[in-house]
Amino acid sequence: MPNLNQILKGIPDAGSSDAIRKALQNLFIRANTVALEPAGLAIGTGSAAKVKIVNDVICLVESRPVKIAAASEVTLAGTIADAAYNAIAIETNAAGTVSAKLGTAATTQAAVVLPAWSEDKARLGYAFIHASGAAITLGTTLLNSGQCIVDYVDTPGMHDFTLKADSNLIGD
Repeated sequence: MPNLNQILKGIPDAGSSDAIRKALQNLFIRANTVALEPAGLAIGTGSAAKVKIVNDVICLVESRPVKIAAASEVTLAGTIADAAYNAIAIETNAAGTVSAKLGTAATTQAAVVLPAWSEDKARLGYAFIHASGAAITLGTTLLNSGQCIVDYVDTPGMHDFTLKADSNLIGD
């Protein structure tokens, strides 16, 4: 899905109300599919190969309230090569099913590409993982092992990390 800035740049003229309505629809979807509280993401306690949601979390998913119970754990899948960094998004759908979505790995954390937004899921946060000393098999490798360096980031509220200010959009 293109970000708001990209959509607004594609509008032929300021009087095109249909194009503006479409651009703002994506913003409306994002505002109504969101975690309202921090999840408190952490290493799993039932399995150290999973990510745990420490707090009860209320989300809006497509404008409907969804409650995620504390102590829910998310199974991860995929691999991260030795010395690589990656981000895993933790999301929930309208049924309250929590899932993980792998980003695109890179050789530095700054170069990691975050997973694409899911229009029908609220993003609870991320687990940023660095494989150190060996490749990591997500779902099998324990996140507290010596080969995993993990940072957890909660993302309550409306976030779109692809939205950037643009002087052509803002004007002088």
